[in-house]
Amino acid sequence: MKKAGIILLLGIVTFFIIPGCGEDGEPTDDPVIVGKVIDALNLSPVEAAQLYLLYKSKVTQQWTLIDSALTDSTGSYKFMVQVDRSYQVQAVANGYKINKAVDITAENLYAVVDFILAPSSISIAIGSVSGRVVDKNNDPIEGAVVSISGGMYTNGYFASTTTNAQGAFGIGVIPIEMSGYTIPYFTLKASKSGYRFAILDCVKIYENQTTGNQILKLKPIGNLTAIWSDNFEKAGNWEANGLWRRQANADIKNAAYPKYVSLGPDDYTEGAIPQAYQGNYCYWYGVANPADVPDNMADSTGIGNFMSKQVVNDNLLSGGTSDYSNSGTLTYTDSI
Repeated sequence: MKKAGIILLLGIVTFFIIPGCGEDGEPTDDPVIVGKVIDALNLSPVEAAQLYLLYKSKVTQQWTLIDSALTDSTGSYKFMVQVDRSYQVQAVANGYKINKAVDITAENLYAVVDFILAPSSISIAIGSVSGRVVDKNNDPIEGAVVSISGGMYTNGYFASTTTNAQGAFGIGVIPIEMSGYTIPYFTLKASKSGYRFAILDCVKIYENQTTGNQILKLKPIGNLTAIWSDNFEKAGNWEANGLWRRQANADIKNAAYPKYVSLGPDDYTEGAIPQAYQGNYCYWYGVANPADVPDNMADSTGIGNFMSKQVVNDNLLSGGTSDYSNSGTLTYTDSI
C-alpha cells in the first residue's frame, strides 16, 4: 500500500471471469497444439466444432491445410505438430462466427490456443486471446489470475480469468472498438501470490481471431515479510483532502452513467462505485453526498464521480467534464 497518493483521475474497473481453458492432458514429449472451443456467451464447450490446421511454407509463405479434427464433448482438440513450423488453426461451428489463430509455434513442445466463439448474431467487432502462465522452468502455474486491459479505451483492466492445471487461460468477447475508436493494442497481466507479476504489452487482437499461445512467465519472490499494512477499517492516521473520503460500503452510483460515460465490457454494476477489497471501508476519491463538499462546490451531477459539478451542455459520452479542476492527496501521517 502506498503511503501517499495524489489523484487526478478515477476510473471504475470491472471484471468478468471465464474459466481457465486448454487441453486437460499434461504436456508430452511430442509437440502439440491443444485447446478448447467455447461459446462466448454462456461459456459452455462447443462439441463437434471443426478445427483445421494449416502450416506456412518457409519458401512461399503460403498456408497449406494439413490436418483437421472435431472437438469432443468437453470442447477439446489436439493437433500433433512440429517445433520448427508456423501454424494457423481455424475453428468453425454452426451458428458461430469463424475464428482463427495465426503464426502459432509449439514452443517448449506445447502451445495452447482456445477459441471463444461469438454467435453469428453478435454485430460488434470482438476477438479473443489465450495462452499459458509458466514459471522460470516453463512449468505450468495453476490458479494465476490473468487480466486484460485496453488502456484508456477500456478504462484499464476490464476482464480476467484463472489458469487451469496446465497453466492455460482464455479470455473472449474482447471488444476491439470502443466509442468509434479501434483499440490498437492490449496488455495482459498475470499474478499469483508468491510470484512477481508479469506484463505482456503490445498484444494485438483482431476481429474474429484468437491471439493464441501468449506466454506469461512468473518469477518467485521468495519469503517476504510485510512491514506495514492497513485496510481502513479503523479511522487512523490518514490525512485526506480534496474529494478523498473514507467510505463505508454503499450503493453509490455514478450520476454520469449512462449519458456521459460507458461501462467496461460485461460490467453489470450500472455505474456503482467499487466496494472495499477487504472489510467494510475503503478510501475513495469522489462525491457521495454534495452536502459534504464545502462551499457549495458540488451538486447532484458529481455523485459517484469526481466531477463535483458538470459543465452545462456537456457532450454525450464525453466521459463527464468538470466545471472546474480538482485534485487531492491521501497521506499517511504517522511513522511506520
